[in-house]
Amino acid sequence: MEQKPIRKNISLRFEFCSTYVSSADHFTYMRNVNNDKGSGLDLHNHTRLSLNPAWDGIGHYSTELLTRKAQDVIRRHAKSEKPLFLYLPYLAVHDPIQVPERYKEPYKDLIPDEERLTMAGMINCLDEGVGNVTDTLKEIGLYDNTVIIFSTDNGAATQISGNNWPLRGLKSTPFEGGVHGVGFIHSPLLPDQIKGTTSHAWMHVTDWFPTILSGLTGGEINTMKLIDGIDVWKAIM
Repeated sequence: MEQKPIRKNISLRFEFCSTYVSSADHFTYMRNVNNDKGSGLDLHNHTRLSLNPAWDGIGHYSTELLTRKAQDVIRRHAKSEKPLFLYLPYLAVHDPIQVPERYKEPYKDLIPDEERLTMAGMINCLDEGVGNVTDTLKEIGLYDNTVIIFSTDNGAATQISGNNWPLRGLKSTPFEGGVHGVGFIHSPLLPDQIKGTTSHAWMHVTDWFPTILSGLTGGEINTMKLIDGIDVWKAIM
């Protein structure tokens, strides 16, 4: 794949819609802090010129809401010649374990544990969301020039029905069950010989930034100070 350097002095349009902290109710976005001595809405719409609470998001399930926001960004970008970087960190599957009932229906006869059933529904909704975002890229003609990176951030929290078997440990521990994650890269731009292959090589989450900036887009990182991670794009390819 031809690598072109990032253009100098490129103008950036910044948008943000999500929560500030690690978790909140998936429908109300209310977050209790300091042992319930204070609470507030933790859902925000930001641009470079405004900082606003996203009151209109209340009542909409987080995965579906963030999917629609992502689709809106993609559609508005359709006629732009500038590159698009979209970071979509869903709140699923993170506690509290919540999901609309319809996403649990396919598994009700398979999973007797209610919390585990709800988590399966959350994953079902997440899978649908990723599919809808991908379909939107195809709809407006960006898919063929897009690289999709899907990755977890840590191992599962077993105290809320997560499962890291056969690895030992859980989220927030240094054992492999807590720090060993999986992910995939999908793109029509990838060479045919590596499509469908699996790599067991190690990388760290901090490697994504230099890998995307340098390996994928051809930008320079050797002038940056205190950068964490290394460019592993050649290993991926």
